[in-house]
Amino acid sequence: MAQGRLSMQELIQRRRRAGLVARSAELDLFRANFDTPPEDERHRFLFHVHGNAGVGKTFLVREFEQIARERGALTAYVDESAGSVPEALEMMCRQFAAQGHRFKTLERLLVSHRERLHEAEAAALAALAPEAEGTPSAGSMAVARAGLAGLGMVPGVGPFAGVLDPA
Repeated sequence: MAQGRLSMQELIQRRRRAGLVARSAELDLFRANFDTPPEDERHRFLFHVHGNAGVGKTFLVREFEQIARERGALTAYVDESAGSVPEALEMMCRQFAAQGHRFKTLERLLVSHRERLHEAEAAALAALAPEAEGTPSAGSMAVARAGLAGLGMVPGVGPFAGVLDPA
């Protein structure tokens, strides 16, 4: 391939991006927003994309992402495949790290959250399988108490952990 010639992949990508003619107003507004200072009341902090299925919402959001990256912005794309807030945050951390930006404190908190969640699940399983005599052992009680303490750190569940009986 000659120097300066675009690859087939680059040509296809350019033509596909040029095909968003019906969304040119949205794209222009998004681009212009990067030149509007945050203090200016015209600056938008949120762009809401909605519409019927199949109208190109995902394609438009991906185009927004490409424009933002071209402008040097840090981007992450998370969709419904993330089953929870911690999963969404983990996806974002991975994408940020791939762009050269680590959020070490958030990453540590997510690791701690996974550990506490695992402890809570183990404690719940231990509580469901009591000893043969019908009374839990001292070891399983300690695990249950530790699990409940861990469960207390889980967002949305924490307030209810205190009312659970470790036995």
